[in-house]
Amino acid sequence: MVAAAMVLAGINGAPHGAAKVSANGFTVPIAQGVAGGYEYVVGVWPPSLNVGELFMSISLSSDQQPVTDAVVDVAATVDGGPVVVGPEPATNSILHLQSYELSMTLSAPGRWLFKIDI
Repeated sequence: MVAAAMVLAGINGAPHGAAKVSANGFTVPIAQGVAGGYEYVVGVWPPSLNVGELFMSISLSSDQQPVTDAVVDVAATVDGGPVVVGPEPATNSILHLQSYELSMTLSAPGRWLFKIDI
């Protein structure tokens, strides 16, 4: 099991009245790199992070070939606290099999750490 971890920007806003997100697969890249034998690109929507729904997409490749059979789980903590979201599975996109996607609710403002297990 290979793990990649990243910190996203601070999240502002209140949990009440947060709009529901329907990203339909569109994301803004926020991180890319290499973990284990995988090259990855992580994207999110909306691009301005707030309390509420977050759509995340993790694209994987290995040796410049798409990875379509990985098991990908995402967990999140806020400000170094206990895990407050997940781990939740990210599943293959029907349109892009190398893209593993999930929606999660971020319940509090603060600095979120996302741990992606591949």
